[in-house]
Amino acid sequence: MPPGLQPGESIVWRGRPAYKFRYPGLVFFSLLGVIAPPLDNPVGHGIALWSALLFLVSIGLVVFSTARYATTRYYISTKRVITADSTVDLQDISNIRIEQTMIARNFDRGDIYFDSASGRWAVFKRVRHPEAVKQGALNARSQLPMPTVECEYCGKHVVKGTETCPECGAKFLQHFGANSDQQARS
Repeated sequence: MPPGLQPGESIVWRGRPAYKFRYPGLVFFSLLGVIAPPLDNPVGHGIALWSALLFLVSIGLVVFSTARYATTRYYISTKRVITADSTVDLQDISNIRIEQTMIARNFDRGDIYFDSASGRWAVFKRVRHPEAVKQGALNARSQLPMPTVECEYCGKHVVKGTETCPECGAKFLQHFGANSDQQARS
């Protein structure tokens, strides 16, 4: 479970990176150098020695990367997207995009980027079924209460971002930044 769940918050999806065997070429060629009979001279013995050393280093890299991915967890809660490095509020998410290589697409794996309006972001690396995870995040976000604003003419509460009040037809001013008053008047 992720640390620090807020009151009323629960986990709707949890996952981790799909295992990816790393450095297969390095392991194969270093093992080939160890297994291949060394030439009966100092160069052959040097090749065998360096291949054995490279093989041990590559096995260490494989073990390290496997342990790292085995302990990485991703969460989507009823309020937030949570990784070990960052947290983004679901209500603040402005874009969810999926990046996949051709090979990853064939195995239904991909990276999911959650971009927020405030500039924060979170990424789920190499997850299984990225489209389903994205849809789950969108479903969780749709369950949140939408922020509302009050119409200054009739007092009706409408969803923030609405252009006109459905009750009285008044237009809401959109905020454009520092000089919004000048742009609203023109």
